[in-house]
Amino acid sequence: MSHGFDYDEILDLVDENDQVVGHIARGKFLESTDESLGYIRGAAAFIINSHGELWVPRRANDRHVMPGGLDFSVAETVGSGESYDEAVVRGFLEEANLTISIEDLQNIGILSPKDTETFFINVYIYKSDAVPDYNQDDYTGYKWMKPEELVELLSSGNDFGKNGLIPAIKKFSL
Repeated sequence: MSHGFDYDEILDLVDENDQVVGHIARGKFLESTDESLGYIRGAAAFIINSHGELWVPRRANDRHVMPGGLDFSVAETVGSGESYDEAVVRGFLEEANLTISIEDLQNIGILSPKDTETFFINVYIYKSDAVPDYNQDDYTGYKWMKPEELVELLSSGNDFGKNGLIPAIKKFSL
């Protein structure tokens, strides 16, 4: 069930206080260089096993954003009128083929655009030792990694991934 990049998906634009100030098509926002537009919202989760390792997938090479890069276990753009909670639950179904409820997650906090450049990202934890039956249209593989290993790998320049990974691990002391 791949949903890919929807250029025309309408997103809420928010101000520095995460308050809705307008709407924009996802593609228009990602292509814009106008920093005064505002910000958009995302919801992301780390799957953490009983050894304290994160399930870190590698994005497919045909993904529009960060092709071939490392990613959160689940990451979704929040659609217009959608809540962070609704987006992350949808992400688990679309990307990890897991049907969960918000009660299955621990909400650990929000990254601000100061951390991520263009997004507010609400970050969650899902505890599981099982490898999800992930969507192979979205991801080409995965690794279980200690948070500090992921930070070292990305910081060293030996691999790359989404901008919010290192800030989330550091800010929330994973």
